[in-house]
Amino acid sequence: MIATAGNGSATVSWTTPYDGGSPISSYTVTASDGSSCVSTTTTCTVTGLVNGNAVTFFVTATNAIGTSGWSDSSAPVTPVGPAGNGPARLIISATSHTSVAGATFSVTVSALKKNGTVDTGYSRTVNVVTTDIRSGGGEVYTFTPADAGTHTFTVSLMTAGAQSVEAFDGPLATRNWAMTVKPGPTASLFVTGPQTATAGVAGRYTVTAIDAFGNTAIDDASPLSITSSDPSMSISPVSVALVHGKHAFSATFKTAGAQSIQVAETGNPTLSRTIGGISVSPAKAASISLTGLANPATAGAAATVTATMHDRFGNVATGYVGTVHFISNDKSAALPSDYTFTAADAGVHTFNITLNTKGNRWITIRDTVKHSIGGRALTTVVANLP
Repeated sequence: MIATAGNGSATVSWTTPYDGGSPISSYTVTASDGSSCVSTTTTCTVTGLVNGNAVTFFVTATNAIGTSGWSDSSAPVTPVGPAGNGPARLIISATSHTSVAGATFSVTVSALKKNGTVDTGYSRTVNVVTTDIRSGGGEVYTFTPADAGTHTFTVSLMTAGAQSVEAFDGPLATRNWAMTVKPGPTASLFVTGPQTATAGVAGRYTVTAIDAFGNTAIDDASPLSITSSDPSMSISPVSVALVHGKHAFSATFKTAGAQSIQVAETGNPTLSRTIGGISVSPAKAASISLTGLANPATAGAAATVTATMHDRFGNVATGYVGTVHFISNDKSAALPSDYTFTAADAGVHTFNITLNTKGNRWITIRDTVKHSIGGRALTTVVANLP
């Protein structure tokens, strides 16, 4: 089957099919838009088609036996008007090539004839679309006689950057109207950075000003206030302000545990954001505290002392797994043997001691490898009363 497009029509021709022994009395050609024609020969012209709309065709044959099923479809064809008639192209224009995210603006679409004049009788359907997938599916509009070939559409773009607007009507399309979309005013702050930290080790965080549509508010240069649940936290650089809507800084926590960072625009505290649940681990052990030794202590009486590992910020060094050694100026004291801390100790362990010599006494504990990690407890040993 062969279909040839015309002006608002198409001529369809085909070969004679098998008739089953009964002569074919007529053929019916039906277009995909519902238009049809009837013929007693193997050619037929379907009229009433819309120029610019692609259609396909099917044929049925009728004889004394009945009507056949549908034939295979023809290849699609698109009817067109004669040269010089009807629109040759669409044009699009606007008052500006810039917009702000979320703002509405107008574009005007006109249908032009081949001679460049407006086709005042244009009455087809136009779809206006944009390259911004967040702005929706566009606007579909059918021109009316009152439009006289020109219609104004309302467009809103949300995504900052280079975008464009295009109108098309089947084979007729505009050249894109280029737009530069600027972000809107800051609607919120967004803070990113690590959720884990070690006391004394800087972590890098970034603050971004965001407009209502998720674009970076690059014009925002507001000063910032940065605070933390850890009052000892320090930041760098000390001077804090957004640059093109962003600011990166280093935060150094000192206090182990769950911490948070709060960021706000100094001039507008309602624009703030907290990043919480930051798990801060203690640093390596730097010292040892000995607690629990009575003062005065009774000579010969068994006692317990608790050794606690601390990092340089005073946090319990829960990850310490080194070995410690005890000494005392009481030469007859019963001191613990060397002990290696385990992960289960979490930096704290209790030991048994006995001081036996009267006088001012001390007990010292030190790491057996790094002697700078140590601590001391003092007491006065008195005689055991009879």
